[in-house]
Amino acid sequence: MLFNQVQEHQQEIQQLRGQIEELRHQLEQLRNQTQQQYLDIEDRLMTSSAPSQIEQATPDVEPEAAEQVVQAPSTRNVSEDAQAAYQAAFAHVQARQFEDAIAAFESFVADHPESSLTANGHYWLGELYAAEGELDAADQAFTRVIEQYNGSTKVPDALYKLGLVKARKGEAERSRELLEQVRDDYPQSSAAGLANDFLRQSAG
Repeated sequence: MLFNQVQEHQQEIQQLRGQIEELRHQLEQLRNQTQQQYLDIEDRLMTSSAPSQIEQATPDVEPEAAEQVVQAPSTRNVSEDAQAAYQAAFAHVQARQFEDAIAAFESFVADHPESSLTANGHYWLGELYAAEGELDAADQAFTRVIEQYNGSTKVPDALYKLGLVKARKGEAERSRELLEQVRDDYPQSSAAGLANDFLRQSAG
């Protein structure tokens, strides 16, 4: 009888292993689909005309792609709890669960104010609020990155996105100032190239 039970358990374990492998395969497929969706959105943004660029650049939460979770920003001063909380919040972004993502990132920046990921948390709050049409909240989040985390690599992106938010709010002059600032102060950044394109198309 004991031998039969052992055999049954071994069969159950094999079945579970098979199910795990199948789930792992499905997860990998989902991850690839998510990355492709983000790349597709980015392609549309890059080819959009100036008038629609204001409308499109933030509503879809412009992707930095799913790799941002894997290749997280500098992990100095990052506890395992902070890293896990950041990745969990970003997972909501990938799943396009924007309200859940906002709540998760708000909790993250409150619980981990000294982490080297905190600036990224505020940046994503800006993206998410802009996507939800809450432009004042987006404005505040991007401004916080610029003013409180001026050593962060997210500052050029925050300047660019704040410029787009200002444009959407009808503050054309302030928008131009911010876009020129990212172009002049961070000429090697990808945000500077995007700012240049936007300024050139707006002028045209």
